[in-house]
Amino acid sequence: MNSLERCMMGLNGGMPDRVPVCLENFQHAAALAGCPVREYCYDAQKMADAHLRVWNYFRHDMLDLENGGAALAHAVGCTMDFLDENAPHTSLHHAR
Repeated sequence: MNSLERCMMGLNGGMPDRVPVCLENFQHAAALAGCPVREYCYDAQKMADAHLRVWNYFRHDMLDLENGGAALAHAVGCTMDFLDENAPHTSLHHAR
């Protein structure tokens, strides 16, 4: 069974050959790619490259391109601190 078949079977209530795997791993992906988390969050190509590198290693079933809740929080006006080695988080400073 390939990843798409495995995921679709699970979504449709069937019994795949094994549980489909999705790694929630943006910090890990950035680290394995040698990319600071800050750059990963701001550069779509670096984000994609990082996840493809991790997928080539682990061969998990789904790719979850994300950066925690940072993109959503930033989009609605939160002031964010984007760090090189940790997940982004809301800043103590308020957006004006």
